[in-house]
Amino acid sequence: HGLGVRGLEPERGRLVRLWLLIPRSGRGAELRGFGLTAALIAAGICGCQGGDDDVSIGTPVSATSLDRPQLLAWRDGQLVLASPGRRRPRPLFGDPRGHGVVAVQWERGAWSPDGRRIAFTASYGAVDPDWDIWVIRADGTGRRRLTSDGASSHPVWSPDGMRIYFAYRPEDHPKQVEFSDGSDADPAWIQSMRPDGSDRREVTSPVAGQFEIPGSFSPDGRTLTLTRGEYRELGPRGRVGDVYEVWAMGPDGSEARKLVERARDPAFSPDGRRIAYASDRDENGALSYGDAAYYAYELYVMHAEGSSPRRLTHTRGLNEVQPAWMPGGSRIAYQRGWDYQSAQVTTVLQANADGSCPRPVFADAGIETWYGAPAWRPGDARTGDGPLRC
Repeated sequence: HGLGVRGLEPERGRLVRLWLLIPRSGRGAELRGFGLTAALIAAGICGCQGGDDDVSIGTPVSATSLDRPQLLAWRDGQLVLASPGRRRPRPLFGDPRGHGVVAVQWERGAWSPDGRRIAFTASYGAVDPDWDIWVIRADGTGRRRLTSDGASSHPVWSPDGMRIYFAYRPEDHPKQVEFSDGSDADPAWIQSMRPDGSDRREVTSPVAGQFEIPGSFSPDGRTLTLTRGEYRELGPRGRVGDVYEVWAMGPDGSEARKLVERARDPAFSPDGRRIAYASDRDENGALSYGDAAYYAYELYVMHAEGSSPRRLTHTRGLNEVQPAWMPGGSRIAYQRGWDYQSAQVTTVLQANADGSCPRPVFADAGIETWYGAPAWRPGDARTGDGPLRC
């Protein structure tokens, strides 16, 4: 037997993984991994923690408090961080000129629950179709690539910090669908992995014509929300039909249930009682980008089980998506977009949890720099995290 030990999570509990190389008659050898805590190894106890079928989420991790709230956002191929109203955003990753490795357009960075790391999607150049998941420390150092398949995106951390859930969309999949104009679309489904990129597991299964994007976990880790949709051809006059639904399921993919139609970007509130999301259900204005037309999205909030939806924003013709709750629960940040020369210009705003007092956080009056995909850093702030005053 070949035996090796490697560190997996030195920042949390010193979890390590034990590898056994087991000879198999006529078929080479099989590599098996077992998760053990450092304490068990030191005591000489051969007991496994988190076996191959164990998909439960452990005790949620807490983050240290911050001096002031900190908001992460996407900006022209970069991830930037700032305390709203205090200073200019500080670049953490990416090149605004589109050179080298850049953060994928309008994709949110995902904070680890302790607020010490950020997982995100990046590519080599702004137009590269190959997407992979990377991770950096909160100060932008320690850059590390977790996947190398060119098909992984939209990472979300489990509340215990032990796994990252993400969307997986490989090219030329057997369940690819084809359209009348000659284009095609591959299915996307949810997988998970450890924060070092190891131990990838299927959470859901690929379905022809369907894509899934993980949204957020409930604070206790028992429920994962996701956006589920269908690939469709354009309708009359280039109209894109609403193909999104918000679903919820267990961390192992079980007990999947639809919460609301014509909805996307679900985000659990810090207390786990509400879910904010975006919907075009009221068809409040239209947007047109190139040869495709859409109804504008607005923000809503509902009870965690999907009841009592309530609209938060009332802005005709503006596309408001990607809500993100401040850790204290008093505010929601979100991305706003509008038509500009057959493209969508975006800014980041924040508002009170009831939708009142909206104001820009990241915006460029010259419309030359676009901001989007906000994400609050975990950890209650000592100052500056109360409701906004109108």
